[in-house]
Amino acid sequence: MRARRVLVLGGLAVCGAVGIALAHDAWRGVSIRRALDEAEARLRAPLAEAPRIDRLRASSAADRLESLVSSGVGGRRARALWNEALAIEALQRGDLVHAGRRLEVARREAGGWTAPLRVLAAEIARRQTDLESALDHARAALRLDPDSPRALLLAADIALDLRRAPQALEWLERLARIEPSVAAVHNALGIAREGVGNVQGAIAAYERARELAPVDPVPLVNLGRLHRLANRHEQALRAFEAALALAPSRADAWLGRGLALAALDRSEAAVHALRRAAELAPGDAEPLLGLGDLYRDAGRIQEALAAYREALAREDADAASWLKLGHALLLDGQSVAAEAAYRQAIARAPALAAAHNGLGAALLALGAREEARRAFERARDLDPGDPAPRLNLARMDRAATSMGSRGGSPRRG
Repeated sequence: MRARRVLVLGGLAVCGAVGIALAHDAWRGVSIRRALDEAEARLRAPLAEAPRIDRLRASSAADRLESLVSSGVGGRRARALWNEALAIEALQRGDLVHAGRRLEVARREAGGWTAPLRVLAAEIARRQTDLESALDHARAALRLDPDSPRALLLAADIALDLRRAPQALEWLERLARIEPSVAAVHNALGIAREGVGNVQGAIAAYERARELAPVDPVPLVNLGRLHRLANRHEQALRAFEAALALAPSRADAWLGRGLALAALDRSEAAVHALRRAAELAPGDAEPLLGLGDLYRDAGRIQEALAAYREALAREDADAASWLKLGHALLLDGQSVAAEAAYRQAIARAPALAAAHNGLGAALLALGAREEARRAFERARDLDPGDPAPRLNLARMDRAATSMGSRGGSPRRG
């Protein structure tokens, strides 16, 4: 009897141990799944929390996943998510090569493409300036998940990069129905509406973005830019100053403020604002071009020439910079240098009608009448709506019929 009791008690002890072990395994499995779910949630954060991939908390997700992978738990899901997190980390620090390698490992571990991996591939290709491949990946993501907010936003951003505003607008209108309370969506929607000429719709989108994110300066900068283009310079100035109150170091807000002040004939304040924009964006020629325009319109030609040359030192591939320099040189009577500047502009943008018209003016000043005529004709053909080449050709014709007449000075446009 006693032996039987011992056996029974021993059997109960074994059963108890097995039960505890099974419970522990079940608890451990739940913990692993919870850890995987939490890490994945960081990589799938909603747009309201992380509108761009740069805002995803990839590092914390990678740390959590690394501990699982190094312990040999979580299987392929853990390895796929870990490599995806590492790819996003690499993207965020600008290491596109490493990002691409980690993405490929993540794809293999996941057993193929997923919508989030396609989005990541699109962002990598976009930063490599391979925009067509980027758009292909974004479209593939939408085929896998047609209502993916991140895929819709990125596809629209790439379409805008490619100047395909109608396609971007289609995606963004759909996204705005899915995510009506995300400021970044409405800001992008405003840009797309601008691209199709819907200015009032763009203003409404920017205003909505500002309501949703009152501490974000970007919608204010966009509003200011639209008001300035519509010659509502006081409204533009208020928008740019509101943006600067939120972000005092935004170069684009200082640029807009400077251009609005210049349009309001507040030249001294405009010079200060444009100089500040140039300091904050040392690789951008636009603030210096605005400064050059301000000086040129004030008749301060030498200062205009200095500003344009400074702009060219930053960005000599820009045809507009060479065009503006040519105009200022012609005003200064430097026809030979003006001709060279216009030819530089044409080399960079052969279809830039204003550069051909300016070249004609410089050649005419140098006495090269036939070459000047050909340049004016080319400008007229490139932009039939611009009256300047036609006026210059008409002046040349009048001069040809008037013995000894010089026909007046040519118009640069």
